Amino acid sequence: MGELLLFAAGRFRLVFAGEARFSDAEGERRVEAALAGVDHLVDRVGWQAPAEFFSSVDLAVFPSVQAETFGLVVAQAQYAGVPFVITDAGALPEVAGPQHPWVVASGSPDTLADMIEAAATADDPSILAAARQRWAKHYSPEAGRKRLAAYFSTVLPHSNGRAFENAPARRT
Repeated sequence: MGELLLFAAGRFRLVFAGEARFSDAEGERRVEAALAGVDHLVDRVGWQAPAEFFSSVDLAVFPSVQAETFGLVVAQAQYAGVPFVITDAGALPEVAGPQHPWVVASGSPDTLADMIEAAATADDPSILAAARQRWAKHYSPEAGRKRLAAYFSTVLPHSNGRAFENAPARRT
């Protein structure tokens, strides 16, 4: 479909969230240059809490070009039940899991646009269910407590990890 055609039909708007906290001036200039042609279709919402962001979008797109060390936004999308498209940059596909259908090569805007179209028109609730199950198994607080318990039972054999398995979940 092509990146500009994706927005031409008026079906999509880009919600641009976040700040340049983790970027240098050159990175900011590259982002602004990339948005210049579609700025009239962009809602710049700034920094938002994940729950606020995910409740405001129908599809999340994480077009990373730098290798992500951990795909926190992917785990957050899985938890929120929001479909997402990612690039193959770093750990994003690892967090999403090998069965996630909407992964494209980093740095390929036309392929990304086609994948956005595919994800936006998909009607398969099993994809979101699988993503949520993956989050529960690998990234939920319960999964973290189990990993900590297993780890501590190896370094502190007398504890058997019980202190972490039964710890109450902390809500933030």
